[in-house]
Amino acid sequence: MMISGTHWLMILAVITITLFAIALLIQKRNTEKKNAPPLIQTFHQMLIDNISEYNFALNKNHITVVNNDKKIAMITLDDRQKIGQRKLGEMVIFNYHKLPKYQKVLEQLAKI
Repeated sequence: MMISGTHWLMILAVITITLFAIALLIQKRNTEKKNAPPLIQTFHQMLIDNISEYNFALNKNHITVVNNDKKIAMITLDDRQKIGQRKLGEMVIFNYHKLPKYQKVLEQLAKI
């Protein structure tokens, strides 16, 4: 018995829909994992509330500081990195092991 063209189209449609559904599930699962830790979210909100001269963008493991549509700094809270600051191209990266006070961050941003 031979399978007609209509059956082949139906089989192809089912396979396509199944693969599309799997891709959506994988994408949803990956985006759920990209949420920032609560400590960084708290720090981000504290910066927004207290420092109005800069814009702050929250990413998965760091906060990007933007001034005049230009990324000027990145703030990370990471125990594995050395405390301090370093330069990456034109952007300065500040690393802390624990939550700093916003006055200290403002002081360091003013030096840029």
